[in-house]
Parts: sequence; structure tokens; C-alpha cells
Amino acid sequence: MARAISKKYHALIKRFALRPIRNDRDFAEARKIMTEVLRFIMEENQLSQNQLAKEMEIDQGLVSNFLSGKRSLSKANALKFAERFKVSVELFLDKPMVN
Repeated sequence: MARAISKKYHALIKRFALRPIRNDRDFAEARKIMTEVLRFIMEENQLSQNQLAKEMEIDQGLVSNFLSGKRSLSKANALKFAERFKVSVELFLDKPMVN
């Protein structure tokens, strides 16, 4: 049976409606969305920053810096996050992946 979609998820979608990125301001907003989505996913999975870092075998500071917007994730770490949470890797990248 499919799991019911939470009210928090609907609120997140409503708050961050998809729209084109046309300038630096739009890009800055898109980066905020990445961190908000990760916070949401962590909350839904009842994971702290420390628990996520241990599970992903990465430094907790990296998780903290990503969530605070101080740094981006490497492609390798973005892939780990995407695989762990079964979402598109592009959710965690600043730029689309090119084959």
C-alpha cells in the first residue's frame, strides 16, 4: 500500500513551486530549496545531521555546511544522497549532470 503523502510535503511543494531560473537571485532561491528539501527528507526519515553523516560515511560538518548554504555537495556525495533517499541526484547539485 502506498504511504500517505504528509501535509508537510504538500506545504513544501506549495512553498517551492517549480519555476525557471533566469538570474542569480532565482539561482539563490533554488539553492535554498535544495537545503529545505534535504531538511524535509531528514525529518521524514527521523535523521539528525550526525546520524545522516554516519550513515553516509561523510563528515557531519559537510551536512551542516550544505544545510546552512555555506557549501555545495560534490557529485559523489550528491549521488550518495540521491541513492539513499531514492530521489534524483540533480536535487542536490548546483548544475545538471552532463553525460
